[in-house]
Amino acid sequence: MHVWSERYDRDLKDVLALQDEVTLSIMRALRVKLTDGEQARLWHRNIFPKNLEAYEKYLQGRMCSGQVTKEGNATARSLYEESMALDPGFVGNYNGLAITYVVDAIWGWSKDPRESTRQAYKMANKVLALDDSQDTPDYVLGLIYVYMGEHDKAIAEGERAVELNPNGNEALAFLGCILNFAGRPEEAITLLEKAMRLNPIPRSPFYAWLGTSYMLMNQNDQAIAIFEKRLRIQRDHTGCLMNLAAAYSLAGRREDALKTAAEFLRLNPKFSLEDYGKMFKDAAAREKLINALRQAGLK
Repeated sequence: MHVWSERYDRDLKDVLALQDEVTLSIMRALRVKLTDGEQARLWHRNIFPKNLEAYEKYLQGRMCSGQVTKEGNATARSLYEESMALDPGFVGNYNGLAITYVVDAIWGWSKDPRESTRQAYKMANKVLALDDSQDTPDYVLGLIYVYMGEHDKAIAEGERAVELNPNGNEALAFLGCILNFAGRPEEAITLLEKAMRLNPIPRSPFYAWLGTSYMLMNQNDQAIAIFEKRLRIQRDHTGCLMNLAAAYSLAGRREDALKTAAEFLRLNPKFSLEDYGKMFKDAAAREKLINALRQAGLK
């Protein structure tokens, strides 16, 4: 996309609207180049926000959602809802909302996990209704199905997302996450490392998912290095904290495991180890991680 070669012929009275249009075009171009790459190009071909303020709120929501904290997730939802009110046709908001709802359910941040799951499913299907060529609803549905314990459906959705957008870093990463829970961590590593090569600034959950893959492959030192790398940037990252506690436990670093698990529980007191365990298809992987987390102090 060549923003600078576009022509903008308007009356002077429309100068403010023109300014917003030019700014939005520049933001689109920069986002394609600097952040989401192929993902942004896919969105640009289809439904893109028509309102600059809506787009700004959406981008802020993505930043907050990527923190993977209770507060960040709640802020992201509010921003997506504000953006949606300004531009109801933009698919990104519905996808963003779907993620916030399913993440709420997974980490125990929701008062009613079943209702949160229902809302996530509703929002993902709203994206499909608006534009079924998008990869986003498929990989979000994949995560929802993992939470529901329906791994075959989850894999099918994740694979469809990658078929729609083979170089989409998020589609690849989400499928990697799904495969971890399905007991296929070696394949997950390939997908997650490709996703992180495609995006020079990987989204924070990618670290949690890749570290988990290595942990499931019994490469605990590698897993610890990945979790610690992300936590040096963001000390309260939910997924990395929990999985680092497990990796420390598996590596025989009991004191570090107890300390990390205590910090995780301080931030996520309603987390259910039993519910989390249900997300794993492979019984051996489930028993391994759940036992490691129990030894670290989670219940």
